[in-house]
Amino acid sequence: MSGPLQFLNHSDPGSLATGRSKGLHEAKPSKAKHLSAHTSQKNSPVACFDPPVKTVPTKNPMMYKKRAADPVCPDLTALLVKNKTLLAELRNLQNKLFIKETSLQEMKSELESYKRNNVHQSSQIMSLKEDIKDLEELIASLTRIKSLKNTNIQNLERGNWDLTEKIIELENNLRVHLFEREKAERKAGLLEEKLAGVNGFTHHMNMKGQEDSLDSFMMQRTAGLQQEIQMLTKRLEQLCGHSEEAVGEFSQMEERQREQKRPLKRMEGNTAINDFFQERLELNRKKENSGIKNSWIAEHGKISKQLEKDNEQQTLLNIQQNLQNATTQRLEEKIQKLQKQLSDLKLSNKSMKTQLTRVNVLKDKTIEKLRQSLTKAELTQGKTVMKTDNLKTTSDSAKTEERGDKEKVHQMLDAISPERYTAKSTLDKVSGQQEGTSEREKAETTLDLLADMNRFTPYMNTKRRSHCSL
Repeated sequence: MSGPLQFLNHSDPGSLATGRSKGLHEAKPSKAKHLSAHTSQKNSPVACFDPPVKTVPTKNPMMYKKRAADPVCPDLTALLVKNKTLLAELRNLQNKLFIKETSLQEMKSELESYKRNNVHQSSQIMSLKEDIKDLEELIASLTRIKSLKNTNIQNLERGNWDLTEKIIELENNLRVHLFEREKAERKAGLLEEKLAGVNGFTHHMNMKGQEDSLDSFMMQRTAGLQQEIQMLTKRLEQLCGHSEEAVGEFSQMEERQREQKRPLKRMEGNTAINDFFQERLELNRKKENSGIKNSWIAEHGKISKQLEKDNEQQTLLNIQQNLQNATTQRLEEKIQKLQKQLSDLKLSNKSMKTQLTRVNVLKDKTIEKLRQSLTKAELTQGKTVMKTDNLKTTSDSAKTEERGDKEKVHQMLDAISPERYTAKSTLDKVSGQQEGTSEREKAETTLDLLADMNRFTPYMNTKRRSHCSL
């Protein structure tokens, strides 16, 4: 409380009881007690509205004693006692009003804090609802992605099945082609034999005229076979050359041996028998060397034919192996790609499963948090409702008490107003006398107190109106 309520010092009822007892003792008609009552009234906290009144010492104590014996003095003391009791009651009422105002302010602050908490909790609930919506959208998107990945996996599995079927078909086709190739090689061998027979009779036949498609095909095949035969003959000639070079080297070695043996024979003697035997030996050696050469040539021919056949077979096998290797490499690359795709899809499925588990855990946690927050909000709302009801009841009780206090104050003011008029009349009576200055001062202080009370009433009314509006 500020303003004109500063003069209240929150006096307790014990001090009020002492003030009343003092007021009753001061009613005795003695000079010292009059002075002490006047000084206590001056030192009371009510006299803080105006500056203290200067006391003028009486010049004639005998006249003052006579004036004290006048019947007007007891009325003034009774008025002072009533004023003190009224002031004590006013102080009590003001203390009650102050306590109620403080309690109302505390309740207002609590209400504001509860309102803020409710707003904060409502914002949290809205944010949690938005989070739940986002999580639901994420779950929907994840389910879509999972369905798409399942479809992709199914498509890849179908592709794998198709590729395996194609591989099986290619293997079957390779087997068919190899079988057909073997047939073609056999046919080519038969045709070579026939061509060999035909080439023997070509000088007896007229090859003029138009040839059929089969004859042209045969001629092309014969030309190709003749080229191959020429290549093989070249190889045989090379082998024969190598064999002749080996034979020459062998003959040179024999001649060297002979030249080394000749000086030995000359040292033993040049007899005819030895020469004859040497000639016979030389002839035998030549025959043997010629037979060896022929056998070497035959063996080289056989070896060359076998080598040619082996080379043809190796070329065919190499071609087959190359084709098989190429097809197998392609198929292995496709299989590796498909395996990589399957592994990637498996990893993505695992990651999606982990993400789904995390999302489900987060969803459960958020739902639990929302439930806890909702329960807390409901509890806080119930508490706020209870507190608001209590505040309403307390405010209604405070309003009723304030109305009762108002009525009491109005009654007190109504009771004080006739006493004010009586005090004015007594002052008019006493004003003609010169020795009653102290009594006039007392009456003036009472009048000032009443004026202060009249000043204080509109302030109290405004405060009560503000409380009622709140």
